[in-house]
Amino acid sequence: MIRNRKNQKKALSPVVSEVILIALAVALGAFVLIWGEDFMKENQGTAEDVSAQKQQCLLIELEFKNISYNARSERDSAKLNITLELKSELGINITDISILILNEQGDSIKLFASQSTNQVFSGFFPAYIRGIDRLLLGYDINRSDFNDMNISDISVTPIINHKSINISCVDQTIKINKEEQIFELFDRSE
Repeated sequence: MIRNRKNQKKALSPVVSEVILIALAVALGAFVLIWGEDFMKENQGTAEDVSAQKQQCLLIELEFKNISYNARSERDSAKLNITLELKSELGINITDISILILNEQGDSIKLFASQSTNQVFSGFFPAYIRGIDRLLLGYDINRSDFNDMNISDISVTPIINHKSINISCVDQTIKINKEEQIFELFDRSE
């Protein structure tokens, strides 16, 4: 009997196909394990960084001591003085402090403590704070850039540096409005 060789088809034996499937499953499992381990290490590092940042921010306490704002009409610029008290039981490096001023019309101006015109503190930042420090910040605000007549709120947020990245400690932001007693407003009518 002569068979036609063209029509003869041979398949893989069931044992060989099982071995190939098992090897493929093991290789895929190893890949997922290695990738998952690297992924977890990356995310764990990120979570640890966020935790360290939050802990550093929680060490900072800010408190307004006095605010005076002089916007008399004979001047082209208004004078803003802010006295802050910075507290930290443990030592903390503060890179800067952001100051956001809002008026009743919704306009805003953002300043930084490092831009203060007060000569005593012009080189203050970055600062290492341990215990209690008072900080007097002075600014000349160009009144043509900002409608200063109706200042409503001032918010202050400390900025720290963690692993060469500046981070705003928004949970430590303090806010004051012009109705509070420590806010002295000298308007244009005086």
